[in-house]
Amino acid sequence: MILLVRLLPFLTGAAAFVGFEYLLRVPRHLFVIGPLVLGIVVAGVVLITRPLSRTTALVVVPPALLVMGALGFVLFPDQPLVRHLVTVGVAVLLWVYGEQLFAFQFRTESYQAFAIENISAYVNIVSVFLIASALFGFRFFLGLRAWVLMLGLTATLFVTALHTFAIGKVEFRRALASAGLLTLLGTEVAIALFILPADHYVNGLLIATFFYVTMNLTHYELRSTLDRARLQRYVLTGLFVVVLTLLTASWR
Repeated sequence: MILLVRLLPFLTGAAAFVGFEYLLRVPRHLFVIGPLVLGIVVAGVVLITRPLSRTTALVVVPPALLVMGALGFVLFPDQPLVRHLVTVGVAVLLWVYGEQLFAFQFRTESYQAFAIENISAYVNIVSVFLIASALFGFRFFLGLRAWVLMLGLTATLFVTALHTFAIGKVEFRRALASAGLLTLLGTEVAIALFILPADHYVNGLLIATFFYVTMNLTHYELRSTLDRARLQRYVLTGLFVVVLTLLTASWR
């Protein structure tokens, strides 16, 4: 049994890669392949982290959101190379995530402190980018109503923010209030992006950058570890990404 569990990180990543690549060629099977890939990934995480506990619920969120974001992202007909790179990147992230879970459960001597928290943070940022890009893409290509887009984006920001605080062991009430505030600010940023004639990739990257900066600064503040060096690093990184994105963006 332990051998099967040991293979689960690779198998879940491989299953996701095969499923996404299949959808690139046969997108009409989304409602069959999508739930299948999501179910395989969630089942893999649950099997690695047995017995079920509060920790299981926490560690299931990042890969589930990542898969849902990737499923929406790979449907668009433009930028085929980007979509292939996303399928590879998501599969690798799922594999690395599963490896960290396995080390935490079965190889504690090789597990590095805060590894799950760190990989979860990266996965959440990528998920925000993929989901935001997909939602804006649905609006541009399929005429998705603005309120549906905002509802999906608001839910994504709230869940990822609350998850990041929860897995970082922030007290629940403070985590809930902070997640609500960040969600409100992120929603306002998304509304402002409606006036920019940028494509969905640019909008997704700008929202993910906002999430990256504000989430990390808030997390450090809640843990009373925010200092001037960290503040400058995250603000300057965010400004650099935003300026670079706007200067190199393709405009509609």
